Amino acid sequence: MIIAHISDTHLALDTPDAERRICDFASTIADINALDPPANAIVHTGDIVHNGRQDEYAQARALLAKARAPVYVLPGNKDDRANLRAAFFRGTIRFPSSSTTRSKIFQCG
Repeated sequence: MIIAHISDTHLALDTPDAERRICDFASTIADINALDPPANAIVHTGDIVHNGRQDEYAQARALLAKARAPVYVLPGNKDDRANLRAAFFRGTIRFPSSSTTRSKIFQCG
């Protein structure tokens, strides 16, 4: 069994390096998706976002939705538990990407 571990992404949408953080996170997911043999699961331990805001979780969710393996999230000290639960449905995400909303779209690459 291969478990990919991501930690402390601290996504923030209101910092000068917001786009870089998001692009790095997207690159990480792409790298995990390219593993051969593939990952059986991805565990993302907090801090997932930096300010605990719903829009930050929406961005994290959109990025994690691109993962091919099931994703499990665990909060860190900066994560807002209620907002995290609302975004990720009790720790696992498998959802249609059309349900994801973002306040700002970043283009990576």
